[in-house]
Amino acid sequence: SSGAVTFAITIKNTGNKPVAANGLTVKLAGQDVSINLANPLQPGQSISVAAEAPSIQGGYVIGNSYTVTISATFTDGSSFADTIAVTCTSA
Repeated sequence: SSGAVTFAITIKNTGNKPVAANGLTVKLAGQDVSINLANPLQPGQSISVAAEAPSIQGGYVIGNSYTVTISATFTDGSSFADTIAVTCTSA
């Protein structure tokens, strides 16, 4: 498809420390997705984001899985990262 693809994600801070403002990084298929976190994300809080997905070779294919890596830096300077697989449900 020649149009932009929208990537939607909800991220919840399940830890016990606030995520620093601008301390959240998301990568889809190894490429950065623009996430703006203007204020710290407190424990128990969630953020929902819809952003333009980065272009990838061959485009996104319905039914295919892609990696999402979420990295967080907390207000005390510590960090956490996790990688999950997601399935494209529409393109």
